[in-house]
Amino acid sequence: MTNSLGIDDKTRARDWPYLTEKEVIPIVNAYGLSAAIDTISWHSPRPFSSAGLIKLTNGTQLFLKRQSLLIRSPQSLQQEHNFISHLVQKNFPVLQPLKNKNESTITVTKEWVYELFPPLPGRDLYRDTISWEPYHSEAQSFSAGQLLAQLHKASASYKCPPKKDCLLLSTPKPLLSSHLKTSLESWIETQPHLAAILENWPWQEELFTYLEPFHAQLRPFFSSITPLWGHGDWHGSNLAWKNDQAIMAFDFGLSDQSFAAFDIAIAIERSFIRWVDIKNPKAVSYDLLSAFLKGYTLSRPLTKDERTLIKVSLPLAHIAFALSEISYYGFFLNDQAGAEIAYKKYLIGHLKWFLAKDGQSCLSHLETILNSLPSTSISE
Repeated sequence: MTNSLGIDDKTRARDWPYLTEKEVIPIVNAYGLSAAIDTISWHSPRPFSSAGLIKLTNGTQLFLKRQSLLIRSPQSLQQEHNFISHLVQKNFPVLQPLKNKNESTITVTKEWVYELFPPLPGRDLYRDTISWEPYHSEAQSFSAGQLLAQLHKASASYKCPPKKDCLLLSTPKPLLSSHLKTSLESWIETQPHLAAILENWPWQEELFTYLEPFHAQLRPFFSSITPLWGHGDWHGSNLAWKNDQAIMAFDFGLSDQSFAAFDIAIAIERSFIRWVDIKNPKAVSYDLLSAFLKGYTLSRPLTKDERTLIKVSLPLAHIAFALSEISYYGFFLNDQAGAEIAYKKYLIGHLKWFLAKDGQSCLSHLETILNSLPSTSISE
């Protein structure tokens, strides 16, 4: 296969070359593994990086991920690994990167940064599922919600600062200011060439017009937000499964300091709204969404403010990542068509949908589901 999943989930030419056996041999050797490479049995179709399953001649299987140093710095990657280590210490089931001969979980070459992992336990049920597709069943949605709640409980004691501004993060940072325009413009300057690329469209008029009504609903809750590191990309293909049970989380590439309700909103945006078929009357999977939130609250009850924050965060959950994708496609890949899709269909398109009838109905249904969840006395 020479294609990867694109921004609109149509196949497109790969952003980054496949892993090759010639390339993999010295990387695997750097981890003290002496067996020869048998085969690269699978290549991930996901964008932003290259990854694959490596089989050694002694039967050992490994998962190797490679990213460009232009996209992810070793320092940023180390922050992800530090977060993973904390979760391991809190007995949260997470796929932990292996250490190389230098006792580092990161291997760097001239162009690339690598991570090596053991194989996932259980099954990778959603490996070939495209983005924005729902869970397969209410039982799997429920279990995914439970596991995310367990992650948030484990994360609560992690007090490290957020990542420094870098590409492709699911972060609320530019939104957590009463001065939205100033904050967002300042954050845009941290994304390479983003300000210049945005000049291709009437972005200030469009973005702030569509964004302001939702930001106005978020502002009254700033004081009730408790910072918390989240996964940032919670959906079925980033979980390992045993039957209908989510048993382990992996791929923390979008993780950063956030807050619980925002991380839940990202999970909803990723898995319960079929954005590539948004005109379908059944584009929102309400039964699955209800099961997910019930699973979550069984492990971590939500406060009244958190329930409201989930609703007001949902239309905002994609903002930083969509803007960063415009930089990624428009500057790093020189893919102006991809940048335009990220701007028109993702950044602006999702906001417009939430302002229109179907999006407002979605938010109303979400509020009904949230209000039906068991209450907690915490800060109520």
